[in-house]
Amino acid sequence: MESALTDIGESTARLVTEGWPQIISTIILIAGLSAIRAFAAHFLKHRKGMPRQLRLRIGDQIRLGLLVIGAAGIVVIWAPELRTFALSLAAVAAAIAIATKELLMCFAGAIIRASGEVAEPGEVIRVGEHRGEVLERHLLTTTLLEVGQGSQIGRFTGRIVTLPNSVFLTTPVKRYSFVGDFIRHSAEFPLAEEIDPAEAEKALLEIAEETVASYRAQAEAHRKKLAKRTDAPSFSTEPEASLQLSSSGQAVLEIGVFVPVSAAASVEQDLLKKGVAVLRRLKAENAKAGA
Repeated sequence: MESALTDIGESTARLVTEGWPQIISTIILIAGLSAIRAFAAHFLKHRKGMPRQLRLRIGDQIRLGLLVIGAAGIVVIWAPELRTFALSLAAVAAAIAIATKELLMCFAGAIIRASGEVAEPGEVIRVGEHRGEVLERHLLTTTLLEVGQGSQIGRFTGRIVTLPNSVFLTTPVKRYSFVGDFIRHSAEFPLAEEIDPAEAEKALLEIAEETVASYRAQAEAHRKKLAKRTDAPSFSTEPEASLQLSSSGQAVLEIGVFVPVSAAASVEQDLLKKGVAVLRRLKAENAKAGA
């Protein structure tokens, strides 16, 4: 083991002292690729008419492509010197594999992410406790722009989340924008004893239909694309109601709507404002009738 490490040290010293042509070529290659990336980023940034998600995906593909070209170029430049170095390195390959286990897992996660289209730039995904829009993908990490949860879904928190790609090996990924940006979101309405659940359901569904009317055509197109791509059973994009009981025995009416991720929070607020007003009116009317 010690002799192998000594050979590696000698090979490394030889690379540094005798490899100036390769070092200069490597610097030129990196500088050229960096200039191309900067130009591409500037070009995409000023394409205001191009959809944001498309800009993210093109930028991501350019970045990954340049990274692959750079890695291949460095291997070609240093190939003669790396042969001797690789022979010495073989003696400690097992130790390196153990030491770089997490890095190897990140590379494997990147392969799974790419081959399975797990996280495309511009999509909203959830990995474990983290939810956000995919901004950038690298060989070791994936960067998300964090999105709120619950009633805040669809609203950016302003925080950046960087995930090691190894999480894609062990953690299920939920995609909230598969073939589009629609999800089924819901709002809950506790019902007072004076309110008839059937009456409340009818009134709240009418409000929900009015609130999501502008998204109806888009939602239907999304449903057809999703059914075609996954061959999944057809589902309804119409507002739905579900009656439940809380732990205290109070009736709770849940209204679910199919809306864009970006509009989920605002749609929920509209439902709550209009729904609470209707429920208060029904409660007052029923209390007055029973008096």
